[in-house]
Amino acid sequence: MMSDPGSPFPSGVNVADPEVFQRLARDLRDTLGDEWVREELAAVDGSGPNGAPVLDIVRAFERLPAWREVLEKGTSVPDSELLFRFAMVAHILSRAQTVDGFEGFRDELRSLARARAAERFYDKVFEAEVAVYFSDNMGAEWARFGQKAGRPDVWVGFPVLHSQLLLPTECKRINPQAEHNRDIDSLSGQLEDDL
Repeated sequence: MMSDPGSPFPSGVNVADPEVFQRLARDLRDTLGDEWVREELAAVDGSGPNGAPVLDIVRAFERLPAWREVLEKGTSVPDSELLFRFAMVAHILSRAQTVDGFEGFRDELRSLARARAAERFYDKVFEAEVAVYFSDNMGAEWARFGQKAGRPDVWVGFPVLHSQLLLPTECKRINPQAEHNRDIDSLSGQLEDDL
């Protein structure tokens, strides 16, 4: 069962808190589909019919027990860049549950995860990030995901005088996630060596 979408998250989420981390991981598993996540993790060779590897976010579920243990002990986290990426995606999607149209958005996200379309999956997560950002930080009264396979990606409503300003928002990532992740992984390795 997902966390109560109506309960507000603080503006900063402490993912180093084992309970918060577990709740976010549970929400992410529910969003992607618990049974499907189990099936993906059980895949022997990790590749699907299209030859694409399992999404890194899905494979990260295998690390949850080890991550929880080090978070509880307060020791250094192995694969910290993956933990951070996992926690951010989980937090964004957990917050996005409160955005109108989440069910259709979730269905599209699940389809991309099942197709192992990593770039398009992270593009979709970015749409949720934009919707959550407008809702939480920009004073929007509401945000709504656009129609399935339609335009815009996100609608946002702002109060203006005695009416609403409707802002159609197309969400495009500047830097592809895989390229960005390689840069982070490379930097993380260099920092570990230097420290």
